[in-house]
Amino acid sequence: MSSGREYACYLFINSDLKMGTGKKIVQGCHSIVELMTSLDEKSEYVKECFNIWLETGHKTITLKANQKQMNEIHNMYPSVKIHDAGRTQVNPNSFTVLALFPKIHDKDEFKMFSLVN
Repeated sequence: MSSGREYACYLFINSDLKMGTGKKIVQGCHSIVELMTSLDEKSEYVKECFNIWLETGHKTITLKANQKQMNEIHNMYPSVKIHDAGRTQVNPNSFTVLALFPKIHDKDEFKMFSLVN
């Protein structure tokens, strides 16, 4: 299936929220765990893309997006939403990260979004 194509997992960090670097990292980790634990419910194509992604270096691209953009992206791609418990930096149930299931990487697809720094 890979036919030389590159696969990537995209994480969108909610730029509307004031999260420190550590918080962003932890929320991103939560999103990868959620992708893995919800994989059984997905199509065979999504599972195959996920496995190829794992076997080929698991490229992950972390981008900034606001909550409205994240909701729009969620409606377009197989993905998981992460909502925080609200014990530290953000309010309870804040939508912190949107993680897309690994897919064929297209360098132009999300070029309107900035990388998280």
